[in-house]
Amino acid sequence: MTSKVKSSSAEALADANFIAKVEGGIDKDISDLEYDGDFVVNCVACDKELFTIVKVSDRPTKIPMGRNQEPILVEKQRFKCNCPFCGGESWLVSVSGQVMVGHVEGVTSLANVSMGDPSDPNGMLTEVEVQK
Repeated sequence: MTSKVKSSSAEALADANFIAKVEGGIDKDISDLEYDGDFVVNCVACDKELFTIVKVSDRPTKIPMGRNQEPILVEKQRFKCNCPFCGGESWLVSVSGQVMVGHVEGVTSLANVSMGDPSDPNGMLTEVEVQK
């Protein structure tokens, strides 16, 4: 029941702001983030800061695919995170270029970063797990 409330409030927020809802998340496109710029990713439900994205280059990210294979160039990446504070989730943040993920005050660590399919035409989805 609780997750329905969070989902409903997230969907209401998206509807009110004309934000695209995709893959069970609410999309926030920050592709225009400049080199050395950073963006703090918050929980949609409780607005806690979860992690930060820092842009380190405008060039695509090279993702190695294995021995004797050419790396795939990834132009666009997407990031999302479940919230350890309320059980909600972050925005589904889209960014182009090479980025680094870092932690924010109040979050003890980045517990896990799980990269998705680098050939996804919507952008490689990376799921970030943080601990409070």
